[in-house]
Amino acid sequence: MLSLFDSLKPVLCRLDYGALTAADDRGQLHVFVKLPHPAVRFIADPLPIRHFLFLFPMPTAPVIGWFFEVVDNTQDPFRVVTYFNILEPVQARNLVWLAYQTVVPLHYVDGGELSVVATKRISSPPETIEVFQEAVANTARIRVNQYDFDRAMAAFEAAHSLAEIATWRPRRPSTK
Repeated sequence: MLSLFDSLKPVLCRLDYGALTAADDRGQLHVFVKLPHPAVRFIADPLPIRHFLFLFPMPTAPVIGWFFEVVDNTQDPFRVVTYFNILEPVQARNLVWLAYQTVVPLHYVDGGELSVVATKRISSPPETIEVFQEAVANTARIRVNQYDFDRAMAAFEAAHSLAEIATWRPRRPSTK
């Protein structure tokens, strides 16, 4: 994990706070949640975390997000989302790997010192395969010259706050 984290430091430096995913050399997906430095003291004993995947089809690209909410006793819980663009090969591969991984290491990163302060193991979202398959089907309906993930994500973020996403419920995988 250390070499993976070192390779992500430049990306984490540019991020105010938020989450990103990356796979190590064994194909295990990790989540890195960068916290504002003052919030780190609450993470010393990793708090419960609620998380789920969602799919929001947009005209120019499907937006797949993995929502995280650190469940604490305040009225203002810490919430972040990381996104997957299924036409970006590394992100698509990571999403597929997530579907076959039962446990995911979630690393809390101190935004001030840029160091891992705690790691929690969370279960992989059970709806991953269905979200991926629906996103692929949605992408097939978009003309190649109209696919624009960045525009779709910007429109999605402008329309949906983290507080709103927090009210959404994870879908249940079908029992086909």
